[in-house]
Amino acid sequence: MDIVQKINMKRRTCIVIATLIAVSILSFPIKKPNEPWYADAMSFSQLNRVSCDNITIGFIDTGISPSIAKEYGIEALYNSISPGETTDDGNGHGTAMVSIACGNGYCGVTGLAENATVVVIKAADDDGRMTLESLDRALSYAEDEGCNIVNISLGGYYGSEEVERRLRTMSNNNIAIVASSGDYAQKDLLFPSSYYPYVISVGALDETGILWEDSNTSDNLVTAFPGVNITSINIEGEKHVSSGTSEAAAMATAYIAVLKQAHIDNYGTDIDNSELVNLLKELYKSKAQTKYWDILEELIH
Repeated sequence: MDIVQKINMKRRTCIVIATLIAVSILSFPIKKPNEPWYADAMSFSQLNRVSCDNITIGFIDTGISPSIAKEYGIEALYNSISPGETTDDGNGHGTAMVSIACGNGYCGVTGLAENATVVVIKAADDDGRMTLESLDRALSYAEDEGCNIVNISLGGYYGSEEVERRLRTMSNNNIAIVASSGDYAQKDLLFPSSYYPYVISVGALDETGILWEDSNTSDNLVTAFPGVNITSINIEGEKHVSSGTSEAAAMATAYIAVLKQAHIDNYGTDIDNSELVNLLKELYKSKAQTKYWDILEELIH
């Protein structure tokens, strides 16, 4: 079945925030000069104590800029649309997602999962369209490459039994599948984020810690992460600022990498997916972004 799904990437006008307004009910920390608001909100300086050397993240998206792939030292590249073809990103979405989660400081963009191994899978074309067959091949490749986490900052209205079976099997094998909920202010989730509990659905938070007004949501939304005015790198190799649940899913992916690495460091094994989902639910329900480090400490003690 060749159902075309559109990537969840509503482009919005970007605004540089000069001052972060602290909301007392959320106990937000004060933003430091020249630091993104979410770096303070998520306690990057503390979370960065955990390296992600044992984590492999697969990004199923529009590919990656060749120059950024070289800068990041990415070697695992696969085109699930046309196997054997390049993974060059003519859209920019895939490049941005990798830089948000795994940026190494190039162009001033650093991700929490900087030291993770990155696998790039071009499953959506340069117009942001992806077939379910391409998604299924992408998931299969990510599993074969030993990914601990798969980021799918994409969304559509339809799924398939084949893809659902693949997602279910991967989740049962303790691979965390992270997907964006959608940018349409709807009371439901786009697929594959809607495939609860096998996929970790991620909504977007604004600078005050409130669910972003355009974020899709539902009772099955697992978690939400900063997704407004997020800094990334575009295909021209320039710093770029954008908003959406795609960006939030990339942020969540990096944070999950930190949690997984911390669990491996302390217990010698990866965290069970059911425990991971419960922690992420707890984080979302707390409504206080100062909890990111607390959740990690709770995990390792």
